[in-house]
Amino acid sequence: MLTDVLIETARWAGVPEARRQEWRLAIRELIEEHLFRVEAPSLILRVSWGDEAVTLRFETGPGELVAAVDLPRAGGLDPWIEGYLDTCRRLSSLEGSGASVLEIGKLDQAKRDAHDQAARELLAALTAVGPTHDTARRLFTLLVVLLADTTAIASLHRPHGPGVVVRLSS
Repeated sequence: MLTDVLIETARWAGVPEARRQEWRLAIRELIEEHLFRVEAPSLILRVSWGDEAVTLRFETGPGELVAAVDLPRAGGLDPWIEGYLDTCRRLSSLEGSGASVLEIGKLDQAKRDAHDQAARELLAALTAVGPTHDTARRLFTLLVVLLADTTAIASLHRPHGPGVVVRLSS
């Protein structure tokens, strides 16, 4: 069971409160609803990153490594994140523009498709810990908010998916 997601203290302190709030939300969603194949009473995820890679360290206790995965930025994470964010920005620009429900729906589907594709890529990279597809989606969301300032992209902050009703006021 995932009990903690740890971010380097210097990174945490070095961003504005609005970004830390997004980080908290993504961390909480991942901790509250996840499923990994690793059987341990406590699983800790340490996330660190630089220009070349993002490192995900899964531990059952301090220093008790289960798996460490380096996800390359260029040719890996960065294109997935940029593609996803580009779709989100386009979706945000349509809100309030008088765009048709069909136009908005197509972009919303493209956003979900990009999220799903990134989750499939993460699944392939994380075989050692075996997350479910939904867990990989939540992990991708965490990586997006950690690596990009998403505080100004409205479409990232509204619910979507089956059964979600969105009310638009005129």
